[in-house]
Amino acid sequence: TSSESCLSIPMTLSYQSRDVSTNGFVTKLQDFLHTTNYLTTASTGFFGAGTFKAVKAFQGANGISKTGSVGPNTRAKILQISCAMPEQDIAESDAVIPDTGSTSVLPSGCTSTTGFSSTTGVRCTATSLPEGCTSNTTFSPTTGVRCVAQ
Repeated sequence: TSSESCLSIPMTLSYQSRDVSTNGFVTKLQDFLHTTNYLTTASTGFFGAGTFKAVKAFQGANGISKTGSVGPNTRAKILQISCAMPEQDIAESDAVIPDTGSTSVLPSGCTSTTGFSSTTGVRCTATSLPEGCTSNTTFSPTTGVRCVAQ
């Protein structure tokens, strides 16, 4: 995995932080939390109650004290998990893929759709790959679309 997909947050982010004072890192955090299924709302650039709750859920799932603030331990875990994610920009996972038939897959380290991955810490949620895809690292041999989980 390239370092381009790694999310390194250089400062502590906490409740009521804003993109304007964090150089856009609140949105990057929210994009990461959305991609890993902890945050279900759109990224806003404002660290409000939803982001606070999502950070606490992420921390709890990864054995970090559930403070709701993104301090050194949480930033290190985000870096570790984002670097282990498939080669794509974190925000790119929202790309719309034409529905041409699909294969359901679980994240690495998951054996069911409950709980969290033992290897990456992401929520075990089944995602769909476009027809002909067996992983999200290539292009479909049958449709030519990029194999990105939907």
